[in-house]
Amino acid sequence: MDSRQKQILEYRSYPRGYYHLCTDGWHGGKLFNTQEQFALGMTTIALLTLKFGVQIISFELMPNHIHIILAGNGSDCLECFRFIMARIRKRLKADGCPLPPEDYWFKLVPIEDKKSLKKHIVYLARNKYEKGDCTPVGHIWGTGYLVYNQLSKYICGVKVKDCSKHKVHSITESLIELPADWEIHPDLGVLPKNFARTDKILELFPSVKAYMTAMIKDYEAYVKLSESLGESITWDIAEVRQIVSDKVMAEYRQTRIQNLTPDQKGRIAVLVFNEYGIDIGLIADALYLPEHIVNQFVNSKDYGKRKK
Repeated sequence: MDSRQKQILEYRSYPRGYYHLCTDGWHGGKLFNTQEQFALGMTTIALLTLKFGVQIISFELMPNHIHIILAGNGSDCLECFRFIMARIRKRLKADGCPLPPEDYWFKLVPIEDKKSLKKHIVYLARNKYEKGDCTPVGHIWGTGYLVYNQLSKYICGVKVKDCSKHKVHSITESLIELPADWEIHPDLGVLPKNFARTDKILELFPSVKAYMTAMIKDYEAYVKLSESLGESITWDIAEVRQIVSDKVMAEYRQTRIQNLTPDQKGRIAVLVFNEYGIDIGLIADALYLPEHIVNQFVNSKDYGKRKK
């Protein structure tokens, strides 16, 4: 039995609960190359709720990978992945686009409690924002725009009951029957407001301030989740300065970095580097130090990562 077969057995053993399904990042290729392919992806996520009975809490379609938080058991999640990839492969082949490698796979991360669920929800909402493309409520290929966004209610489509069965089957590329009151947008596919359990997110974040504070402040949780999913983070200098400032306050009850001694700055540099893995150049900018000095601190036996 190889490692993939063992992982399949492990996933199948997972009981019903909340899970973060994250497909591999496809380096050098895209799952979604066009708006039409993205729209089919949106429709595919909708069909998961009907075909497998899972609940979709939130999801985001990225060009080369997919994030979904869903409620179901491990077998459900495994079948959801296979269904998604079969439909994506079929459309990519029809459009003459490169296909994902045969061993293209996914990670399934159990979400143990409400605190963890909140962190995963924020992680998904930040995903496109992290790429520098839009705000956390500005990505149309997912559910992030549904939360505390007054404009979301104006994104509407044609109800299924007002379309012919032939047209619905043609749009969805499936014979699965959609609920009569679901809406299909001409450009965006089956709208996530039809099936995503946004109410669960609002229960966890009962105010816009609670939601946005978690979105912009909990860097440590974001780093830990990205590591568990095998993803990397692109840091902005403003974020690094906030992290450094928070660390200075926690360690020295001090708000002005300029008042720190060189040794204190070195300690902060090492703490930030070890906890967040931030580029040394960015840490140097945030601490107003030359990059080579920060590099010396990080690699020092007394300060840095080699210290026992």
